[in-house]
Amino acid sequence: MILANMITSKLIILPLLAATITFLMLPYVRRLSSRYGAIDIPNHRKLHKYAIPSSGGLAIFFGFLFAALFFNRPTPEILGYLIGATIITAMGLLDDIFEFPAATKFFGQILAALFVIYSGVRVEFITDIVNNHGHTIDLAFLSLPFTFFWIIGITNAINFIDGLDGLAGGVSGIAAWTLGFVALATGRYDAGVLAFTLGAAAFAFLPYNFSEKRKIFMGDS
Repeated sequence: MILANMITSKLIILPLLAATITFLMLPYVRRLSSRYGAIDIPNHRKLHKYAIPSSGGLAIFFGFLFAALFFNRPTPEILGYLIGATIITAMGLLDDIFEFPAATKFFGQILAALFVIYSGVRVEFITDIVNNHGHTIDLAFLSLPFTFFWIIGITNAINFIDGLDGLAGGVSGIAAWTLGFVALATGRYDAGVLAFTLGAAAFAFLPYNFSEKRKIFMGDS
């Protein structure tokens, strides 16, 4: 009963805290983006007509990070995950400002993925969705490379879809909450709480992504 109450409290408090911090930080991040040149300049391939600040992901990151650290004593896996997230966010922010070449960004992604894997995070099995009998496939020695390419692949997939208002933030939030439900259903409570917290931070970003007067993009950060 005590454990259930603690989990329920975290599932309510942490997402609310992350969403609140993200939403309150966005005006400051928007001003700092403009000041330091993290700006998305329109061209013939883009839909927007004027320069728009492009480091909204920084607010999402700090909202999530503060909430995750405020109520949790990080395990080695969570700590490694947060270090990896910090590297990805920092590299993305610098890219929003200086426009790094692809090789530099890829190096940062590799470093982040290695931190996460070294901390003990692994994709050790996948569900056999073809036969659909709940059977799992043990990845065995493929676990490490699968985890590595999964982290880098998802990171770039989210970056690539950050072109339409609400798309990247909405997909990130929905994906995080879906994983949260799956984690809770399989008894992975810490992962579930973190997923709902991240999803709430992503959703809190959306009002600024749709607003014409206060618009900001998520950017590579």
